[in-house]
Amino acid sequence: MKSSAEKIYSLLERISDDNLKSELLQAYLDLAKYERKYHLLESISSDIIWELNKDGVITYVSTNTDAIVGYTPEELIGKTIFEFMEPEESSKMMEIFRQIALASGSIMDLESKVIHKNGDKVTLLVTGVPLINEYGEIQGFWGLNRDISRRLLAEQAYEEREAQLQSIFRSAPVGIGVISNRIMQWANKHVLDMSGYTLDEMIGKSTKIFYVSEDEYLRAGKELYQQIQKNGIGSVETQFRKKNGDVIYVIMSASPIDPSETYQNVTFSILDITEMKQAREELRRSELKYRNLIETSPFAITLMNLEGKIVFTNKKLSQMLGYDKPEELINIFALNLIAPDERKRIEETFREVIDSDSVYSGEFKLLKKNGKEIISHLTVNLIRDDKGRPETILSIAQDITEKKIIEGELIRFEKLESLGVLAGGIAHDFNNILAALLGNIDLARLYIDNRSKLEENLQEAERAISQATSLTHQLLTFSKGGSPIKEATDIVDIIKETSKFILRGSSVVCSILPGEDIPPVDVDRGQISQVFNNIILNAEQAMDKQGVITITIENCDKLPEKFLMPPNNHNWIKISIIDQGKGISKGDQEKIFDPFYTTKKTGSGLGLASTHTIIKNHNGFIDVESEPGEGATFHIYLPSSGGKVKHSEKNDLIQPLFRKKILLMDDEEMVRNTAFGLLRYLGYHVDICSNGDDAIKMYHEALKKEEAYHIVILDLTVPGGMGGKETMEKILSIHPEAIGIATSGYSNDPVMSHYRKYGFKNVISKPYNLEQLNKLLNETILSIAG
Repeated sequence: MKSSAEKIYSLLERISDDNLKSELLQAYLDLAKYERKYHLLESISSDIIWELNKDGVITYVSTNTDAIVGYTPEELIGKTIFEFMEPEESSKMMEIFRQIALASGSIMDLESKVIHKNGDKVTLLVTGVPLINEYGEIQGFWGLNRDISRRLLAEQAYEEREAQLQSIFRSAPVGIGVISNRIMQWANKHVLDMSGYTLDEMIGKSTKIFYVSEDEYLRAGKELYQQIQKNGIGSVETQFRKKNGDVIYVIMSASPIDPSETYQNVTFSILDITEMKQAREELRRSELKYRNLIETSPFAITLMNLEGKIVFTNKKLSQMLGYDKPEELINIFALNLIAPDERKRIEETFREVIDSDSVYSGEFKLLKKNGKEIISHLTVNLIRDDKGRPETILSIAQDITEKKIIEGELIRFEKLESLGVLAGGIAHDFNNILAALLGNIDLARLYIDNRSKLEENLQEAERAISQATSLTHQLLTFSKGGSPIKEATDIVDIIKETSKFILRGSSVVCSILPGEDIPPVDVDRGQISQVFNNIILNAEQAMDKQGVITITIENCDKLPEKFLMPPNNHNWIKISIIDQGKGISKGDQEKIFDPFYTTKKTGSGLGLASTHTIIKNHNGFIDVESEPGEGATFHIYLPSSGGKVKHSEKNDLIQPLFRKKILLMDDEEMVRNTAFGLLRYLGYHVDICSNGDDAIKMYHEALKKEEAYHIVILDLTVPGGMGGKETMEKILSIHPEAIGIATSGYSNDPVMSHYRKYGFKNVISKPYNLEQLNKLLNETILSIAG
């Protein structure tokens, strides 16, 4: 397309008139200069310059269209502008152009949306004027299009941000506003609600209207603006007075919009902290009250972290342990305050409290600063945080050392009193036994030629000795030592044998009612006999030696709920001993199993106490039921055995074929001589000695002569000398095949309970008679032969 200047130049070539040609040439030069300026302006302009005919067809467009709408000028010329608009927009623009054509008006700052070549919408600001010929007719339009899409997006974003800020200011839970030279310029609704003023009442007013006093206004302002000048932001706590006169506590923060203008256009926020201040003051008073309670508490209160390190303690703990002040104990491990021999136990306690969330209460020995130990009662429990996670360990300790000393003295005094009762009871019982024993020995001498009378007196003497043995066994039940020597036993047989012996010569009848298929029980025959001896004897005395004692024996698969089941559940044997006596009061029922307790005028109070201990040592239970005047029933529960009862062989004297050589060691001369006589009577070769050293020497010499002892009977207790346990150990070291039998007057000696552990083959308790000794040796020799 030729420019206007080019058209004039081509016209000059056809004109012959020099004057006209000269004028046209000057016009050509002016126009060419103008076109150069126009093209320069077009090249640097960001606007689209366009020209349309009267039908809206593009006849000219500037070269920068590609950057704005994506089309080149060649793609646009010859097409109407309406082709690049959506139908609705196209209709709107056609109507505008029609109105301009009718009124010969112009287009000023009209926004129009066109479709970019890539499909996006572009918003253009259109400015245009009509092109009119000399006849006043519109030939077309000329104008500029400016891309304002980005500006519109920026304005939209600004408006959205402005709306967001306004929304934040309106809905913010704090008061927000603007002041200039401490004069109110603007405030959100929260400031109005907080102060009670309307916006009109505060805008243009000094912020002094909010303060409780002139001094507070000056103080708060000075502090706030000093912080702003130093840090760019300031914060101050102060008091405001509301319009209605109420005073509130607030925190006010402020910062200038322009950092260089400290006092101009300062934004502020205020937060009402009245409730928080009141709560804080209430908390402070509460903390003070509880701190006073803790500090004046008679208990040592301590908080530890989960590692056991002390994080807080009151004065009482430092006083208890001899420290000058509680701070000395902070950050040390609580374990270091426990006596060394109990540290493992406290570690286990802490672990259990944390793992099981339980509360522990018990006694521990604490270590004072000077190294001395005190006894404390300690309660330990776990404290969790608000999310239920373990946080700290709380311990409360009380020094009970003095209390323990006093209790010990009281117990010692009570024991002395009880021992007095016991000594009197035992003396009474032994005097009766000795009287019977001595009397029957004298009668035996008198009737030495009358065999039947002699036999009767000796039996009575034997019965007195049996009662003395029972009494000593009751005493030994309470001494420290071993457990019962158990073996599978027929419990019905023991009950029949014991009741027959106890009630011999009495008018009381014993009715024994065993159930079917009663299994054996694992018991110490002597101790269990003592149990039934005590209960039957008490029943006989309660019935004034007349009436019927009923004993039932039955299988039982469940214990009463009052008894705590042991870890291993078994089947049980239930023995019920029912008398027709005067019964036992409720008060006495709670005490009858206590040591030294008795309702008899003369008595040691050991019978039922030893009975309870024996049953307990057999993993059993005992209980009593009674109503005054209606008799009493004792229930005994013993676990049944899985073993078989050993049936005793006929207790004949050993035949010469089994005659053996025996070494007997005992420190008591009377016992040695009596045992020597019994063994010689049974046909054994016997050597005797009084201590372990002699026994070892004699055994060693016999080995050298190849005349080894077949059996050694060793007393376990030799005061001032070597006892049977050590002696057996040394004999086995020189002769591993040695056969040893342990004997002791202490039936509860641990060696007696576990004799095989110490190298013995059998055991016999003192006192023993000819029949018991013969039976023991028979069993031992037969087991060796087998």
